[in-house]
Amino acid sequence: MDIVNRKMIVGLAVCVLLTGCERGTKRIEPGDQIVKHVQTDVQRPEFEAFAADVLIERVEALRDREFGRRPMFVAESVSRLTVGRPDVDDANSDDINRAVREDRAAIFTGLMGRASVDKPDLDGALATFAHYDAAEGKLTYANGHADRETLRLAIVLALVRGLNAEYFGAVSGAQSWDEALALEASALGDAMFVAAQIALAQADQPIDAGEMARFPEVALRNAAVRGVFDGVSGTGDGEEAKIAQAERGFAAREGYALAAAMYRVNGWSAVEMMKHAPPRSSAYVVRPDRWFSGDDLGTWRWPAELETGWDVELWHPAVRSGRVGPAVIAMWLGQTIDPAAARSVYGGW
Repeated sequence: MDIVNRKMIVGLAVCVLLTGCERGTKRIEPGDQIVKHVQTDVQRPEFEAFAADVLIERVEALRDREFGRRPMFVAESVSRLTVGRPDVDDANSDDINRAVREDRAAIFTGLMGRASVDKPDLDGALATFAHYDAAEGKLTYANGHADRETLRLAIVLALVRGLNAEYFGAVSGAQSWDEALALEASALGDAMFVAAQIALAQADQPIDAGEMARFPEVALRNAAVRGVFDGVSGTGDGEEAKIAQAERGFAAREGYALAAAMYRVNGWSAVEMMKHAPPRSSAYVVRPDRWFSGDDLGTWRWPAELETGWDVELWHPAVRSGRVGPAVIAMWLGQTIDPAAARSVYGGW
């Protein structure tokens, strides 16, 4: 860790000590049933339907930052909208992406008994609803999408992430699956924090940032937010699809909880500390108290029974030593027990 990052973390730790940050983050556990609000009368351009200028101003006010240039909204048909968003908040090279894919494949093979060559699917269908190109200042969105509530949420998420990219630039890329999950959670958390406030206000349930930080569970009142917390924005069936859903849910839910915890500490100043020196382990995402205090990462010792018959060549040294992090462990346990119960491992990490 360089001197600048060390100073920033020390400063944040002092801030935490002065304000009394709680142990860990408040758990946000969506219910199993997702209620979808679908409207089909959205054939006109959503730029008009969403009052884009008002939405941009609302995002700027809630995020306490302003765009250097006004974002340009571009409507695109759902069928033609590019799948995936530009990397507005990370600097992953092909080599780094390969490292994450290989690490994910190794762990996935050991835990699930089958190989996976995919990289983490952290955006799911939300990236096909809206994405922001920071270089061009252009937000492309799916015109005419039936689920307006989820579309608005995706637009707000894209705007906040683009705003962050404008001010804070790229974050150096992840080298492991766990690190990729942690970086995505820290990047998405404040966007979810803003998006949840806008979603509740749209439903005539307004709440200010301070109240939301103290009671983050109020975000669960909104169906679209609950859906994102549950990671249901993807497609597909089977074990790998369930893991992908859990990945998306972790980034959104735990990132939001972390952003709320940071906001309780010292408002946006504390939240923005993560843009300079984000947590690089899922353990630090779910246990920010350990991150602030500089505690070393814990390790997971695999039960000896599970290692019988495993091909050690499939496992990276980091995996064999147990540095997979609580996010992955909870995903694994969540395949056989209730996912919310599986997430109880966070508190004891």
